[in-house]
Amino acid sequence: MASPRIIIIGAGMSGLACADALKDAGLTPTLVDKGRGVGGRIATRRAEPGRRFDHGARHLSADGIGFRTVLDKLKEDGVTAHWPDSNNYVGIPGMSAIGKWLARDLDIRLGTEIKGIERANSEWVLHTDQGQMAADLVVMTVPAPQAKALLLPDQEALPDLDDIRMAPTLTLMASFEGMTPSDPSDLDQPGGSLEWVCREASKPGRESGSDWVAHADTEWSMANLERDRESFAQDMLEMLCDRIGIDRGSNTYAVGHRWRYARVVEPLGRPFMALPDRSLFVGGDWCLGPHAEHAWTSGRAMAGEIIKQI
Repeated sequence: MASPRIIIIGAGMSGLACADALKDAGLTPTLVDKGRGVGGRIATRRAEPGRRFDHGARHLSADGIGFRTVLDKLKEDGVTAHWPDSNNYVGIPGMSAIGKWLARDLDIRLGTEIKGIERANSEWVLHTDQGQMAADLVVMTVPAPQAKALLLPDQEALPDLDDIRMAPTLTLMASFEGMTPSDPSDLDQPGGSLEWVCREASKPGRESGSDWVAHADTEWSMANLERDRESFAQDMLEMLCDRIGIDRGSNTYAVGHRWRYARVVEPLGRPFMALPDRSLFVGGDWCLGPHAEHAWTSGRAMAGEIIKQI
């Protein structure tokens, strides 16, 4: 029997994990992502001159043996390192290196936005901004609200999508002249409306410097989600300067980023959902929890189910 045409929507951790497992089983999935890079929120933003900000996932950690094996392999290959005095892993030279390593040897179409999907006889037709694509089997690894929008009018077959609640995170990337204070250990604890503050140079494999990343907490992010990026970035800059005790006048760079679906509030409670005929799967971190390991677990579970049925 001919190998089925499999398209995975989303090249974040879940999509990459699914595709890698399918490839190991002899299948040839194609990943499609609207972004310019792989990894989803395991991301690094570059800015001139030579600045690099891990503005998405803070770090990776593992509770289960499966994902820990992946992280150990990444470390062995020089892609990650342990953050000192923790069990957390960070990418080298940035978090985006992790997604690039996971994406090796995979068929990935970046810069391709899915506008909608529909069932046409025995295949799925994906309408993209680059034209149409056809598949026998589709795996969706986008955030639940985006999956729900794409599945219209087929969403009634997956009613649990209505129960998924997700929350945003607003992020600030900022640089300063001269030396800024070393990041004391309590900066990763909640304080005011910032739930996370980090000097990038505190991570292994980074050059010394005064580049910082700050994440607003859920309440502040929700209240300010629809403001323009420059506006909320300036307010976050003021909060960051107060937090680390530095004059705002020394700031040389401040850019905001909006992660609209950064974390799940009410997860699905199982690794994925699927249509009854098993021709379409939907999953991601939001199925199980807010961490990269949850995304990886969901992706691997979908791949395992697909492999069993082929």
